[in-house]
Amino acid sequence: MATLRRECSVNESVVRPALRVKARPGGATTSWRWAVVAVATFVTLAITYPMLVGADLYGHRWALAHRGGVVAAVAAHVTRGGQFTLLLPVVLAVGFGAACGGAGRRLRAAAGLVAVFTAGTLVRWAVAETIARPRPPRVEWIGPASGYAFPSGHTTIATLGAGVIAWALTRRWDDPLTRVVIWAGAAGYALAVGWSRVWLGVHWPTDVIGSWLLAIGWLTGVRWALSRGRAGGVARRAPDRTLPAAAPATGETAPHP
Repeated sequence: MATLRRECSVNESVVRPALRVKARPGGATTSWRWAVVAVATFVTLAITYPMLVGADLYGHRWALAHRGGVVAAVAAHVTRGGQFTLLLPVVLAVGFGAACGGAGRRLRAAAGLVAVFTAGTLVRWAVAETIARPRPPRVEWIGPASGYAFPSGHTTIATLGAGVIAWALTRRWDDPLTRVVIWAGAAGYALAVGWSRVWLGVHWPTDVIGSWLLAIGWLTGVRWALSRGRAGGVARRAPDRTLPAAAPATGETAPHP
């Protein structure tokens, strides 16, 4: 039975850091398509959400009507998973632990994950400040919230954090079944935090949907950019194996001695 855990070896000619994208057939193209679709859908939602007020009100009121004491308590605990200060050390630790090589290489890998995670969070903040969508009425809140509504900060942070953690772990555990389990766990985490924000009454449903789209677009866009950068670097380092062209025949024969 194949070992699921990919061991680090000092004899590897190239040690793969957590952020390096593994070459897969069509991987760069797939990432590019996901990024385009996610960003385009996010932009469309950001423009058209005023026309979806009816659907937002229906979802919001339905959540308020069904949030009992136990469910509300669960949502209050789950929503903490979208705190930046909670996920940042986890991202750093996973990035360091999942990478191969010495301490310096591990620190660079961890710093790369933190950079992707933090930059995506800042992008979300800038978008929220630009759109400036109001939240639901404060009297309906039963959880912490601050700032503007669209896109949800907790949901974006949870999706970005789960995404970069899954990215790092699947670099180390690359068995197909294990990859599915890891990514399913990351998706479940992001979905749970998004659900909690609506259930606590602090976000409209479209705020949460927009957060998922923004985070997916950011992560897949970064993955595509890294794939392109790696492909360009490999091409530049590849030796020129082109054979010199054969000299044209002149029809002359060598003189006899």
